[in-house]
Amino acid sequence: MANIPVTLAVKNLLDADNNTQFAAALSALGAPVETGASIASKLGGASPVAGKIGNEFIKDTLDVDYITLTDHTGLTIPPATLGQKGGIAYFGNNPISDFRTLRFVEAFTSTGTSGERFLLGTIAVPAIFNTLNTYTAFKFIFQISGVNLGNNWAIQIVQAGSTSYENGTIIVIGAASAKFALIEYDSYIECQSADFFGLRGFVKETISNSDDPDPAVGNKVTLLGLTSTAPQAEPGTFAYGTASTLEIYAVDFSATVDDAIIINGQVSIGSVL
Repeated sequence: MANIPVTLAVKNLLDADNNTQFAAALSALGAPVETGASIASKLGGASPVAGKIGNEFIKDTLDVDYITLTDHTGLTIPPATLGQKGGIAYFGNNPISDFRTLRFVEAFTSTGTSGERFLLGTIAVPAIFNTLNTYTAFKFIFQISGVNLGNNWAIQIVQAGSTSYENGTIIVIGAASAKFALIEYDSYIECQSADFFGLRGFVKETISNSDDPDPAVGNKVTLLGLTSTAPQAEPGTFAYGTASTLEIYAVDFSATVDDAIIINGQVSIGSVL
């Protein structure tokens, strides 16, 4: 027969005439006599809070195999709450991702000043990514259009504190007569000595001049392959083992005055899994 817990108060009530046979019967049934202290001890665990029963005794950390999320498509997920929308996991109303992503659409017009930089955006970099010899997942895609991209514009990826395009990584955009360029990278970077971050993979560039064909080139798209990537030392303000900010610039190398460029892009940084 299963055990039947009985509180001491109930026992005392039933055993008021000192009926020793009642206690013997409980013992035979295997029913332990519980006291208030023993009940609180079982609810409270190793370190119970005196006089309290309820959420105070629930563990701060729960070990589970998985959690099934409720789909809140079309609804607002309360802050600090885990849920999903359309099958995508959200914390509150922010989608959860392995990557921290910067997205932007920017247009710039050249002033004719060589080396002038235009900030596209910034992205926070955790300190753990800035540890020497650490690999960090890194990817970007830039959709670029302009009057004449050929060696006139570049993308600079650099730690905050740089005052010159001669820091970080420089990616030259386009070729002769190019009107459009698509630049992609999906690999990782290595935090090296001497304030260097090395791209560990190829940067792919596709160019087109199809809106205004050059007779010598024709109406076609050309895959250039590896673009000109020139890693330079990061600015002196950068320090290993500390959080930092990554800045993305468009750099005007030799564009003529009033040449315009539009850049639609995104940059993502995350842990190497």
